[in-house]
Amino acid sequence: MSSNPLPVTSRVYFNVGSVKDWYNIIREAHALYGANWRGQQHIKRKLERRPTKPLKVWFDVPDEKFATWVSVKHGVSAAVGPNK
Repeated sequence: MSSNPLPVTSRVYFNVGSVKDWYNIIREAHALYGANWRGQQHIKRKLERRPTKPLKVWFDVPDEKFATWVSVKHGVSAAVGPNK
């Protein structure tokens, strides 16, 4: 049984203010990396509960430049990780 491991990933963070922005980031990750990315779970629920305050959300993607690309393309601000 051989499974294809995910490539080495970088964790990038975004300040997401709406469900629409969150889905835009997901669509972009899927278009660029296919299934080779992961995102934080239960974000839609959290965004719906507190719609006025932006939420820091992480994504594991193969290229850390993804944060810059998404920030420019979708107008979402990239955030600094918790230990930086």
